[in-house]
Amino acid sequence: VTMGDYVNKLAAVGVTWRIMRDIGNIVLIFGFLAIGIATILNTGWYGDRNKALPMLLVAAVFLNFSLFISEAVIDTGNLFATQFYTQINGGKLPTSATLGSQGVSDKIMNQLGLTTIYGQVKDNGAAALYKENPMFIGFMSIILFIILAFVLFSLAFILIARFVILLFLIIIAPIGFAGLAIPQLKGTADKWWSALFEQTITAPVLLLLLYIALAIITDASFLTSGGKPPEWLGLF
Repeated sequence: VTMGDYVNKLAAVGVTWRIMRDIGNIVLIFGFLAIGIATILNTGWYGDRNKALPMLLVAAVFLNFSLFISEAVIDTGNLFATQFYTQINGGKLPTSATLGSQGVSDKIMNQLGLTTIYGQVKDNGAAALYKENPMFIGFMSIILFIILAFVLFSLAFILIARFVILLFLIIIAPIGFAGLAIPQLKGTADKWWSALFEQTITAPVLLLLLYIALAIITDASFLTSGGKPPEWLGLF
């Protein structure tokens, strides 16, 4: 949600990217020299000069704007992810101050009753049920806690790994554009673009599926149907 602000304040990203950009520009300069020498000697060892020179010019322009372009792609994905998170949060736009107290884990735990699963034994009806099946209820409660902890930890790990990978991709962004003009870097550039788009759409897709799952489990008739068929079946 606040990745853009964090990256902008992280000086190491900009400094490292500038070093990579300068190295890329040096490589492109040698590429221009190579085309010039090939043109003077009228040799074809560099390939088709008519195509290589325009691609070098395009790569030189985009390489110097690679930081802006890569961040724009990431911000687009984060924008969609933020909108899904906002819907999960009841329509409120999350901020740095509310991220710790308004998480999706609270909605999952409250709906599944994990926050009150043991406190409910104080109720007369629940206490009687617990006395009849203490081992079964305790065992299933533990299993439910373990499963939910694993799921939430997995989601957190995916988002943290995405954040770290995107930082690395931003730093080496010049490689993604240098591959347009340098055949030896084309394979690496394709991997960079593939990783950029995969990691960018990870958060929107994850939060969209999480939003759908929460919409289902928070539905009034999800756990309290009373054995009756849903009302929407009457439409058919």
